[in-house]
Amino acid sequence: MLDKKWQEAIDTISEKKKDRFVQIDFSATPYTVTGSGQKRSLHYFPHIITNFELVEAIKQGLVKTVAIDKRKEIAALPLEFKADREEIIQILKERVSYGLRPNSIGENILSIVAGMADGDARVGLQILKVAARDAESKYHETISLDEIKSAAKCARKYRMSYLLGKLNEPQRTIYEILRKSKKMSSGKLFEECRKSSNQILIDRSYRNYMQRMVELELVRESGTGRWKRYEIVV
Repeated sequence: MLDKKWQEAIDTISEKKKDRFVQIDFSATPYTVTGSGQKRSLHYFPHIITNFELVEAIKQGLVKTVAIDKRKEIAALPLEFKADREEIIQILKERVSYGLRPNSIGENILSIVAGMADGDARVGLQILKVAARDAESKYHETISLDEIKSAAKCARKYRMSYLLGKLNEPQRTIYEILRKSKKMSSGKLFEECRKSSNQILIDRSYRNYMQRMVELELVRESGTGRWKRYEIVV
């Protein structure tokens, strides 16, 4: 509505001036956009006289900066515990206040990130961090859902790397054997590990290793005693 009134005022002024009137539009976005993500395309207006790139305008301080505030890194503070969706949303809001400029991301987007985190606050923070960097690299003022979706893929790889980094050599051997089979009885897994390991594996150590992987949620345990089975989770 405001744009329409503005143009009506311009037209009124131009009526009397006729050929002596020239309208110059200093637009920050002299183009229309089609598609999204990798298929996103910019279609520049045909009447552009000169295009002063947004990147250069930001460097010269002529327009406001984009998503990331350099005061603090979003995921810099240590955090390691499971949380429900509402708790994760609150954690994300707190970190946003530390690491992003105001209004860089909507609450609805934060809710989506919390859902993607699936109870792991670290994953939610990593999604937010990657998405913010993506938005900054594109000189966007806000973080979009497309950037969140792309960041979620990176966050899953980050989580896997993070969890596997907590395993010792025998645990990695066990994990790789189980990963290939997806699911295996505890007895068979133990025997396979003894064959593959360069170290002597005793029953007590094996149980401790498996308990740790269950705690990290890399492995799911079912059954008891001789019917106990392990299954890959991540």
